[in-house]
Amino acid sequence: MVNHKLPFCSLALALLLSVHSGQFAFAAEVTATQPGAAAPETAPEKRQEAVVVKRSSRSSLEKYLITAGGFIADDVQIYGKIVAAPAPSSERFLFGKNDYVYIDINQDYADQYTDYFIIEIGDKVKHPKTGKNMGKLISIIGQLRLIGQESGYKKALITESVREIGYKQPIIPAYAFQRPDDSETLKPSIGGIIIKVIPMHLLGAQYQIIYVDKGTDDGLKSGDMFVVMSTTRPVSPVGKIKILSTQKNTSTAYVIDSKTSIFEGDTF
Repeated sequence: MVNHKLPFCSLALALLLSVHSGQFAFAAEVTATQPGAAAPETAPEKRQEAVVVKRSSRSSLEKYLITAGGFIADDVQIYGKIVAAPAPSSERFLFGKNDYVYIDINQDYADQYTDYFIIEIGDKVKHPKTGKNMGKLISIIGQLRLIGQESGYKKALITESVREIGYKQPIIPAYAFQRPDDSETLKPSIGGIIIKVIPMHLLGAQYQIIYVDKGTDDGLKSGDMFVVMSTTRPVSPVGKIKILSTQKNTSTAYVIDSKTSIFEGDTF
């Protein structure tokens, strides 16, 4: 079952994809012409003006990474799914933030919870060494709130979305974010293996999301940090990882420092 310790964050946190390393300046092209001057025959000279985006906190970054990473689980209890939408959106197939949808949900569940995560169930993840099925990759793609009853269904408002949401998307109860501890102490190796890597292309190798074959049953907790060792010879340290969230037998982490790319099969 799922360890409900994951957050959901606003799509606005995607801004972190471009500002993670501190103050980040990007160029805006401005045409250099004088007021009242005749238009030049050739293309006008352009100059660069720096627009500065302020540093985002590590807390916000980790909230984004936990949501972006999701988790691996053997089994997820589905509480309901999106089945339709009220007029004038009834002919639409995709939805986003502030859209209304109808939910097919057991009344017992609807009476227990108001806020739900919208999830996507991905492919099975195989262990790179043993071939064992580690579970399915679960992504959190949105959040909704039940607001009433209509047309024989529960009516809900999509309060957050990280991408477009379609029909038949399953939902699970939402739960509060628990940020990893800020310990700077590296843990000794526990013989863990990286079983899946999701490159964050805009963030670069330093913030890759990874999944490991150790979890709460192995004493892992959010905030734990480890050195990752390569599997190629000569075996050497290739980076450091921090655990973001834990399940029973797997955990989600991210790369906090790297000398080179980290691959499935590398150890920690």
